[in-house]
Amino acid sequence: MFAYQPKPFEPPFWTRLGGHFQTIFGSFFPIPNIKYQKRRRFHTPDGDFFDVDIVLGDNTQKPYVVVCHGLESSAHSSHSLRIVESFAALGWNVFAINYRGCSGEPNLTLRTYHMGFVDDLDLLTKTIYEETNKRCTIYLAGFSLGGNIIIKFLGELGNKAYERCILGAAVSCVPLNPFYCQPKADRGFSKWIYVGRFLSSFKTKAEEQHKRFPKAFDIERVRRITTIGELDDYYVSKVFGFHGKEDYYRKNGSEFFLPFVRVPLLILQSKNDPIVDTEHVPQIPKSLPIHLFYTENGGHCGYFQGFFSPSYMAQEMSRFLGWINSGKSESN
Repeated sequence: MFAYQPKPFEPPFWTRLGGHFQTIFGSFFPIPNIKYQKRRRFHTPDGDFFDVDIVLGDNTQKPYVVVCHGLESSAHSSHSLRIVESFAALGWNVFAINYRGCSGEPNLTLRTYHMGFVDDLDLLTKTIYEETNKRCTIYLAGFSLGGNIIIKFLGELGNKAYERCILGAAVSCVPLNPFYCQPKADRGFSKWIYVGRFLSSFKTKAEEQHKRFPKAFDIERVRRITTIGELDDYYVSKVFGFHGKEDYYRKNGSEFFLPFVRVPLLILQSKNDPIVDTEHVPQIPKSLPIHLFYTENGGHCGYFQGFFSPSYMAQEMSRFLGWINSGKSESN
């Protein structure tokens, strides 16, 4: 497992001035060149739905990869599309999930999603497993909040991941420990540029939810939210039944699930990520099939290599899972 080594990330010299350069340029370039072939709606046991955008591979015998996006993103974000493109180039079947309320249509119930909401990922992987007559290979790939969901999901499954044909995962820029990440995101330039955009999107959805579920949360308090911490305290915790943000973080931070992951996992983190804390490094037992790799640059999901160069983040995800799929990890 540990024979795998990510390629060095060598960004243009002028983007090495700080994580914001990488984050911003990487959100716009390179422009993805991939289109989904179809969208499938999954109806959930609690009376809701989520949509999955799909690119079919060379054949049904090829691996399936489920792509999980970040906070208030979607399967159509530039980051998602680049990851989809990298796996489609391998001829794999790609299923890019849109969390509830993120596919352009409001969801039906009060519950949308959060950093540890694994129900819909669980349903999607079960469906793939069953519809292929339990003869498939499934991998997971995700960034930011999506990476947190994947790690938590794998930790909860443990060895049962293999029973469902889930054989590996690759994630990047993951808020492994929200107790450290939330304060970092809520200060300085990051608060006003990135967090402000997230909150604006969330507040719009909260207004719509309040019309249908007026007693679920205090809409006046939600309107005054200016930080991720307040969002987690006054919205997420209320909607999902947590006792404040500390309880929410304790039960959903992916770092706390790492010891229970049993399938090969690549975690790619950037030391100059302006949103995710990387000073606190989780201690991972060497016996676990987890490769935690830090690059000096990259920003938050940026990993910009040039206007026409492929995304390093997407490249490494497909390279790692392709390596796992080749069986090389079993021979080392």
